[in-house]
Amino acid sequence: MGSNGSGLIFLSTATTLQTLRVSNSYFNHNSTAEGPDIFAKGSGAITAAIDRTDFSGNGFAGLYVDGTLGTGAINVTVTDSVAANNAFFGFLVQSSTGHSASNLTLTHVLAEGNNFAGISASTGANATLWLAQSTVTGNAAGFVVSPGDVINTYGDNYFNNNGPSTGLLTPTARL
Repeated sequence: MGSNGSGLIFLSTATTLQTLRVSNSYFNHNSTAEGPDIFAKGSGAITAAIDRTDFSGNGFAGLYVDGTLGTGAINVTVTDSVAANNAFFGFLVQSSTGHSASNLTLTHVLAEGNNFAGISASTGANATLWLAQSTVTGNAAGFVVSPGDVINTYGDNYFNNNGPSTGLLTPTARL
């Protein structure tokens, strides 16, 4: 809590699956970066599970999932967590063509008071955010979706009191 960089950097240069588990944690007031920063520089996949965690008051994003530097798939799931009052994004997933297929699944989360967007899938391709049973409120924009990226919604989310969003949400059915 309160570092000059990221609260946690999970960087994989591996060629095999790497896993991360975070529970009951606080990533707050990291002045120049994110709470956790999860990214691949190798060809190995990353799977992360995060629950009951607070990502608040960070200098860039509450949680940042970045697939722009590697080729291994990244799958991060967050439940029962909060991203509030971050300088730019609450929850951000990004990648680019030819790099890691990056997925961020948010279930029962709150994104509130973030200064750019509550949730975002950006950089132009290969990033997907899945949203279920969540609230996005009081952000400069509720969501930002770059062309080629996707935010899937199960239709059971609450968006209110946000500024204008960019892009479209994609309705998806539960299987």
